[in-house]
Amino acid sequence: MSEPVRSVDRLVGVYHADGGVRGELAYLAGRARGTAHCTLIDITHGFTLSGKRSFKTMAAQLPVPLRLVHRNEQPPALARLTDGRTPCIIAEVGSEQMIVLGPADLRACDGDVGRFEQVLSAGLADVSLRLPPS
Repeated sequence: MSEPVRSVDRLVGVYHADGGVRGELAYLAGRARGTAHCTLIDITHGFTLSGKRSFKTMAAQLPVPLRLVHRNEQPPALARLTDGRTPCIIAEVGSEQMIVLGPADLRACDGDVGRFEQVLSAGLADVSLRLPPS
């Protein structure tokens, strides 16, 4: 017998980079040297500082909030869950948090927002979760 499908309350994306001026400069320098890369940044921002319009539109149309945080901005419980597993997407159901997309899943999106939507739906289904109806 399969698990009942539960609805997601919130989504959290965790970048494989630190926030703040120092963190963002370190990421940009590392990216230029080829020593830093975050596939979630590829999806949400690409090469723009302000972010991809297509990602902002997609996120605004989700029936649940999608919050994006840098590694150093995570609350302690989330940081313990994601330690060594960023970038990732977390689903929150009540007080439970689970990783639904990991680094390989996000890499498979190749920076494409439409592909991200498909991979997210599949990742949620894999753990018997769904987004609530709009």
